[in-house]
Amino acid sequence: MATPAQTSAKAASGVPPWLRHAVRTVLHLIFDAAAVAAAWRLAYLWRFESGFFWTKRFQGTGAPPHFLHAKALWLVVPLFIFLIWRERIYQRSWIDGYDRFLKIARACLLGTGAVMLATFIVARLDYSRLMMLLLFPLSVAALTISQFLALALDSVVKKFERAKPVLIIGTDRLARLLKQRLQARHPNAGVSALAEMPRPEKLEAALRLGDFYELIVSAAAAPHDQVLLAADLCEKMNVRMKVLPSALESKLGAMMWDDGLGLPAFTIRHAALSGPASWAKRIFDLIFSSIFILCASPFIALIALLIKLDSTGPVFYQQTRVGLKGKEFGCYKFRTMIAGADALKAGLAERNERKGHAFKIKDDPRVTRVGRVLRRFSLDEVPQFFNVLRGEMSVVGPRPPVPVEVQKYSKEALKRLDIMPGITGLWQVSGRSDLDFEQMLELDFYYIEHWSLGLDLRIILKTIPAIFSTKGAY
Repeated sequence: MATPAQTSAKAASGVPPWLRHAVRTVLHLIFDAAAVAAAWRLAYLWRFESGFFWTKRFQGTGAPPHFLHAKALWLVVPLFIFLIWRERIYQRSWIDGYDRFLKIARACLLGTGAVMLATFIVARLDYSRLMMLLLFPLSVAALTISQFLALALDSVVKKFERAKPVLIIGTDRLARLLKQRLQARHPNAGVSALAEMPRPEKLEAALRLGDFYELIVSAAAAPHDQVLLAADLCEKMNVRMKVLPSALESKLGAMMWDDGLGLPAFTIRHAALSGPASWAKRIFDLIFSSIFILCASPFIALIALLIKLDSTGPVFYQQTRVGLKGKEFGCYKFRTMIAGADALKAGLAERNERKGHAFKIKDDPRVTRVGRVLRRFSLDEVPQFFNVLRGEMSVVGPRPPVPVEVQKYSKEALKRLDIMPGITGLWQVSGRSDLDFEQMLELDFYYIEHWSLGLDLRIILKTIPAIFSTKGAY
């Protein structure tokens, strides 16, 4: 725990948090405004002066004067800044980089559409619609650069931020996660933790000794009556206090604030995706899988030929797997084993090297020569993109189990079936087959509770180096 000398020394110097936040916001506004103006100017140059999009229409009269387009910046810049503000990017500096990019892209898409509509209504053909279309990718690129430039400068200011000591009561998962996040966002803050709520007189002594600015209590670490006593004490000592509901321990990421009852309450939303989130994930799956299959079709044909030349049997192997809400489906794979391999599985049960319900053997004698290479780089999973198109799987999600595994699942493990199974997922980029069942389960739960398109994109990008590392693949 921080001593009074340490905390007072930190509090006496440095940048106050409100000033750091104000500086970061001003930097965002300046850099983003400049980025939008630069994207607008580049779109004009690309459309009218690069020669790439030049048409006969302008050969007689020349390109529209730039000052006409420059006047539109009085509309374009405030509009884009407003849309970015609506995404709450300025208020949340800790947003994940992938989610930040998606929020920027969404704001730019809405901004580009609004500008196209406004210029068409007001000026008709005085503005180029092609230039407006070029504005979208250019603004996304420019704003991404400006956002991370502002955050880079903020990381410098963060080192000089004035510390605000915080005391956390609790050492459970939620309390540990909170401590990590506070220290990451405010490196100079004196974050201390106690395993359980002390008696009121000892808590008062601890708050005075550490000169703490805020007390954060995990409800799982203190009975209700002790939390109320601590609240009275903090009010008397002018110390801020927050309480983390114990329900967050098991439903972290699945709770939303709800004031519809007229009283403070939380809504526990089901882990299964629904509504706009479900449609967004499905649209992404269809677009990504269609593009992948189209680009990889020559490679798929080559693999099919190698499989036929290496051993007798079909090219594809269809295995019954359990998908969303326990519904069974045929999961496609390239055949990597000899014909009749399933009949030999019972005789190899003693050699199973995977803890839990799954069955894996590193040197499985049933695997063919081509199959061993396909498994090493996870290429046997490629046909599952057809399962994605059929609506049976997603690109990212928990791996689909076989029915015999599901029969052995605990009630908690059945939560894996609350979301569409995927081709890749968190455990594939975190160790693949080297992880035991409990570790896989924990990663699957984290994905279900924290799903976002940004998280899907991050997992897909991490899958590529994970495949080539071949770690845990057999």
